[in-house]
Amino acid sequence: MQKLLSADDIGAVIALAQRAAKEILAVYETDFAVDHKDDASPVTEADRASDALIQSLLPDVGGKWPVLSEESPEAHDPKVRQQWRTYWCVDPMDGTKDFKNRTGQFAINIGLIHNNEPHWGLVLAPAMNQCWHGGKAYGAFNRDLDTNEDQPLTPEIPAHKPLRALISRSHSSRNETSIVDAINASGYGEVIIEKRGSSVKYCAIAQGDVDFMPRFHPCMEWDTAAPQAILEAVGGSVTDLDGNPLKYNRDDMTNPHLVAFADPNLPWREWIASRGE
Repeated sequence: MQKLLSADDIGAVIALAQRAAKEILAVYETDFAVDHKDDASPVTEADRASDALIQSLLPDVGGKWPVLSEESPEAHDPKVRQQWRTYWCVDPMDGTKDFKNRTGQFAINIGLIHNNEPHWGLVLAPAMNQCWHGGKAYGAFNRDLDTNEDQPLTPEIPAHKPLRALISRSHSSRNETSIVDAINASGYGEVIIEKRGSSVKYCAIAQGDVDFMPRFHPCMEWDTAAPQAILEAVGGSVTDLDGNPLKYNRDDMTNPHLVAFADPNLPWREWIASRGE
């Protein structure tokens, strides 16, 4: 597989994300206000500051590709973005609700999309001082932000018994509850429910902390592009409920219901089939 990014490019994106993280943490330490966009989703000064920095510097990295950010609605028009073969798909701060609630479980997502597939991604969690990056052509790593050393990510295969499942801090439903019941009855033990926020959830699967995540609450392409690249780099998957990997630059950027996992032998289709509608 062709590599579109050099090691220097990757270093530049990580350095840029670290600068954006400082902007976010400067707001996090204040009594910040939470506004709401037209779609009622929350937004803060931290989202805007991170976005402004990323949008000003990211186009200079790699092939000088365009940037599609959650906070750049002018680029959301399919007539604009569907002309792009390669582009950055960015959420300048994923997990604004976790930011608001001060859980620490929020992250910067920077994904590179090529031919409608995630090519490479970075997830940096400012309050956790954690950074994950990778893609199929690159491998996947946890970077120590103090030493700039990379540690390869290794998922848990076969999956833990009892299984460890991720359910969003901000969103859960009866669908997820019924799946937990199915797991409990399937020979994987009494499932351990993990609570993580934002794109950190996918990285927890990639590094072997947990095994499986169903998601039935709406999320957008910029929520999944970067972590999908990382999880796929370790052999994991982010798929719709038919098992198809998520594709990008669709007319509607709202993702379908999805599952994420590392162990390909999990009987997740049986668990999904048990859910209540």
